Amino acid sequence: MNPSDKPIPCKRCQQNILFIPLPSGKFMPVDAHMFVAKEDSVDVIIYRTDGMKQKGVKRGDVGFISHFETCGVIK
Repeated sequence: MNPSDKPIPCKRCQQNILFIPLPSGKFMPVDAHMFVAKEDSVDVIIYRTDGMKQKGVKRGDVGFISHFETCGVIK
């Protein structure tokens, strides 16, 4: 995984984001901080460090949350 080296502010909400490469070759904007699952959940969607989308997490899983889900301006 090669996310953009430095977080940059979202143009809409100013929260720090990174862009991670997806297997398709496109880039996904994600929240700059790494997500670590504190408990099992079928409702959480993360993007793993290899760029693969993972629906549902188990305690200890790590990845990034799509910024489309957290940007307060987009919602």
